[in-house]
Amino acid sequence: MSRINTHDVLDHLHTAVVSLSRQLTIDYLNASAQSLFNMSLTRAHGKPLNSLFSDSDKLHIILDQAASDDAPIIQRQVSLTLHSMQTAVLDVSVTPTPHHLLLEFSSLDRLMRINQEKHSYSTQNSSRELIRTLAHEIKNPLAGISGAAQLLQREAKDTQYSEYTEIVIAETKRLANLVDNLLGPYKQQQLHSVNIHEVLEHVLTLARVELSNSESPDITLTRQYDPSIPGLMADKEQLIQAVLNIVKNAIQALTEHQSSGDITVVSAIERNHTIGLIKHRLVCRVDIIDNGPGISEAHADTLFLPLVSHKEHGTGLGLAVAQSVISQHAGLITFNSAPGHTCFSLYLPLHSP
Repeated sequence: MSRINTHDVLDHLHTAVVSLSRQLTIDYLNASAQSLFNMSLTRAHGKPLNSLFSDSDKLHIILDQAASDDAPIIQRQVSLTLHSMQTAVLDVSVTPTPHHLLLEFSSLDRLMRINQEKHSYSTQNSSRELIRTLAHEIKNPLAGISGAAQLLQREAKDTQYSEYTEIVIAETKRLANLVDNLLGPYKQQQLHSVNIHEVLEHVLTLARVELSNSESPDITLTRQYDPSIPGLMADKEQLIQAVLNIVKNAIQALTEHQSSGDITVVSAIERNHTIGLIKHRLVCRVDIIDNGPGISEAHADTLFLPLVSHKEHGTGLGLAVAQSVISQHAGLITFNSAPGHTCFSLYLPLHSP
């Protein structure tokens, strides 16, 4: 089998594969390894092994043993710290060859993440369909109430009852707007090739305008983009709305709890990423990170439910609409949170599964 075909096969493995020279420099990373270490093959080639880790002492011990014995070795549940400062628990296999050391990393966290995302995806789909059905059921009688109130207003014109009919009409209109917001993301999509960074820049511009026109605390907006991300087929306006809702959510969290803060928007490519039950070879990931107070565990399970808000003046629609939009693009929103660090991650497939 040729070298190119071998690498093509390795790129389809879930296991992260790293080929090292005997001098412990990187010769090759398969797609899963590039995703695990958040480093492209071009950037990693020729670099020392410790460019993948902030602490590689444990791994060097395993490599030294495999090289000295000239025999394969497997070490279970090795805790390694990546340069992203995330700790990964991995099964590590080292196989010596005449000129290389072949490393395989099996992430125990990956299976847990896929199961969690699958559960989240299923729950959010069910919730969304339930709310959509309920909204339709509300909208039908609401139209009847509004029509009847308008007829009564004509009859009650210039009488003591006209004020009451005006209240009924105003309140039914307000309720109709709320229902329209619940149904809004289900409008027909206008799909075009979209540069995700144009979407993100538009959202950051809107956020800066909002911050400059308010008494918000000193909030810094920063970006870390991967310029190699290709265009994706999407509805640009819907994506802007979804990202804007999450950024506004971060601004509100910072505004309500502290005098200053940071919001960072990151774009990256994920390889061999599973969303629901479908594996996608390439996925665009957008992280929206803030250093606010975090999300309590008590609120985590209901975070994306429509009309459920944990903010003083929240509507409970922002995250629900964002999740609905991303779901229509065959994607998913996940989050992880701790005091001082909350990250919402949007996953959008870059091609058909």
